Amino acid sequence: KKLIEHSQYKQAYEIMKRAIAVDPNLFLIKVYFAWSKILLSSSSKNKNKVLTEVEMDLVQISPEEKAHEIYHYVQALLAKSKNDLLGAKKSLERALNLNPNFIAARRELSLMKRIKAEQKDVFHRDLGDLVGAFFKKAK
Repeated sequence: KKLIEHSQYKQAYEIMKRAIAVDPNLFLIKVYFAWSKILLSSSSKNKNKVLTEVEMDLVQISPEEKAHEIYHYVQALLAKSKNDLLGAKKSLERALNLNPNFIAARRELSLMKRIKAEQKDVFHRDLGDLVGAFFKKAK
């Protein structure tokens, strides 16, 4: 868990893999394993295959684990990896409803809001941004 929180996904993946081999019924072990797989898949060549595997793994998780904020956070990461920003936002909000002090979910939600604000199209910009874009110097 600490390795994932400190962005050491490869090491976390290897440890989770061994832990699941020893005892696959540890509470939230499959959720943390899915979390590490999602974060590793961003640099993988077969990203879609890994994301499909993670989705299948998350379907098989027990109802007790699905009621935990970590599960909803991992669901949000999966949705974000599949470019489903609306689904990711909903999952992050569910995670924050379960635990308002969940810093990783807060950070991810604010990052998504910032990205969405930067990706405004021509029809949803305010007038100052639109006029400023016409007169901006080309680099």
